[in-house]
Amino acid sequence: GYISLMLEGTLGPVTVKVKKSLSKVAFSTEQLVKLVNELLDLSRMESGTIKYEFQNNELGGIIDEVVDELKSKAHEKQIVIKVEGAHDLPQFIFDRHKIREIVINLLHNAIKYTPPKGNIMICVEVIAKSAQKVMRLSVKDSGIGITKEDLQRLFIKFGRSKEAKTIDPGGMGLGLYFVKKVAEDHGGGAWAESAGLGKGSTFVVEIPFRQ
Repeated sequence: GYISLMLEGTLGPVTVKVKKSLSKVAFSTEQLVKLVNELLDLSRMESGTIKYEFQNNELGGIIDEVVDELKSKAHEKQIVIKVEGAHDLPQFIFDRHKIREIVINLLHNAIKYTPPKGNIMICVEVIAKSAQKVMRLSVKDSGIGITKEDLQRLFIKFGRSKEAKTIDPGGMGLGLYFVKKVAEDHGGGAWAESAGLGKGSTFVVEIPFRQ
C-alpha cells in the first residue's frame, strides 16, 4: 500500500530512477503474495479443508474481466487475444472465485510463453461426454510449445518444462497443479496438448455443465 502511495506521488515527488526501483519492489511483492496464496490454497486442497461455493454463475463475464485485467501485458508484446463462445453459455453451477483463478492462470501463462506478435484463442463450448454435458474451456496459443516428455509432468506439483524454466526461472510450477486440482474438485479434469516445440500449445479444462 505504501509503495503504491509513493509511486502515485501522494507522499511527495519521486524521481524517475526511484520510481523504476519501486516498480520492481511492487512487482516482487505481488509475486510473493501470489506464491503465498497459492501455497495456502494447495495446503487446504491437500488437507481437504478448502471451501467451495457452488452457485449459478456466468462464465463469459469472468473471462471478460480476466482479459481486461491482463490486456496490458498482452499489448506490451503485441499479442492478439480472441474469445469465442464464452457469451453463448447460460449460467451454470461452479465456484466463481476458483474458476476465475483457472482462467487467470491459463491466460497469464499463454501471454508469458507466447513470443511477440503472437495469438491467443480462448474457446468455450458445451459438449456431450460420457452421457453428460461438460463445459470445455480451452486456451490456445502460438507460443513455445511443449515436448511429449514435458506434457506428462506439467500438472504435477512443481512440474515445469525445460523451456518454461529458461523463460521464467523464478516460476514455481504451482499454477497448473492448482488448475487441475480445482477442475477435479468440480468433477472434471485438465490437460495440455502440443505438436511440439515452437508449435504452440492448448490447455484444456473440463467441468460438468450443471444448471
